[in-house]
Amino acid sequence: MIASGKSPAEKIVTGRVTLDAAVTEGCEELTKKGNDHLNILVRMADVSPADQT
Repeated sequence: MIASGKSPAEKIVTGRVTLDAAVTEGCEELTKKGNDHLNILVRMADVSPADQT
């Protein structure tokens, strides 16, 4: 759905974390009651979002 443009990634990915912070800032955040996240993207390398295509 993202590839077709029907669901823009900007609306689906509501957070981004590095691999070393995936548990503390990603998984734990998703399990908190009342969080606003839909999906959190885990970056495998330390690359700025502007460099990702």
